[in-house]
Amino acid sequence: MKYLAFVLKHLRHNWVRTASTVLAMVVCVFLFCTLQTIIVAVNWELRSANASRLVVRNAISLFYSLPLTYKDKIRAIPGVKNVATSSFWLLAFGASADFFRHPAHAIDAEEYLAIYPEYRLSPAEREAFLQDRRGCIVGPDTAREFGWNVGDAIHLEDRT
Repeated sequence: MKYLAFVLKHLRHNWVRTASTVLAMVVCVFLFCTLQTIIVAVNWELRSANASRLVVRNAISLFYSLPLTYKDKIRAIPGVKNVATSSFWLLAFGASADFFRHPAHAIDAEEYLAIYPEYRLSPAEREAFLQDRRGCIVGPDTAREFGWNVGDAIHLEDRT
């Protein structure tokens, strides 16, 4: 503690160097946090990836869909077994303001479920989902978080 006065005097003596050092540290922390966020996002995508599945999207943005005519063109490519469409939506429900935490997709149900076998549904759940055009599939963690049960009506809000 006896050297604190000398340290503070030295920091005030050359304020440009002190400000530059503080600014450099702020930039480093910002870059570290940003890169960690990107790494976590990439790892999440890799965990949910499937080597036999290729996802194609619009080059402009996640929010713009490919033209529907591309579906037949993609299906005509040799080796393609199935094609399903999906539209990403920024929706929120209840008091949730974090719509990226719970992404919503409008899908072609039968084709999509055939491509994504990791959505494990019982035959009764699958049939009920396919019969109800307003139905949705919600993961168990999200259902627990919001206290939802099978058959509950969920009010969605467009946050775009």
